[in-house]
This record gives sequence, C-alpha cells and structure tokens, in this order.
Amino acid sequence: MEEIARFLKEAYKLKEIKRKGWERIGIRDAESVASHSYMVALIAMLIGDKLKLNVEKLMKMALLHDIGEAIIGDITPHEMSKEEKLEKEKKAVKELCSMLGNE
Repeated sequence: MEEIARFLKEAYKLKEIKRKGWERIGIRDAESVASHSYMVALIAMLIGDKLKLNVEKLMKMALLHDIGEAIIGDITPHEMSKEEKLEKEKKAVKELCSMLGNE
C-alpha cells in the first residue's frame, strides 16, 4: 500500500500542472493536465460504449496517457523535439512505475 500511496502522491501533482498549449495562446484559466485526462477518459468511456470497444482498456489508456507529466510537466512541441519529449516521458513513466514495483 505504501508504494501505491507514493505513486498517487506523484499523480496528484497533475491537478496543479496547467496545459501549456492553452497558456501559450493566452488562455488565463487553462485546464490542468488532470482535468484534460479526466475528459479524455470520459470521452473514451462514452465513445467506447457506443462503438462496443474494450472500454476498460480505453479508460486505462486515457487516465495514464499523460502520467509522466507529473514529473516532467506539460511539454509543448515548441520546447523540444518529439524524440526528446518521448525520451523524457519514458524515463518519467519508468520512475513512476518503479514506485509500484513495476519496471
């Protein structure tokens, strides 16, 4: 349980991380990464049900698709190359998974 608590403490940071793309274009009250992930999961559930897809898998993917941003923050394409961003995300996800004992 301690490992899960550590992971959740890190994931909770997503509530405080604003989506930089919105801020970049001048939106003052930009959504957080957590808000974005919630809406993606909701969309996945509704569309997945409608299309008779594997909703559990879709929702897991939606909830975790930005989890690395809890460590690296929200990185826009204007800040670095796709390859560099992907490398940072992989490293962050690996660090988070290690908290759960999964590498």
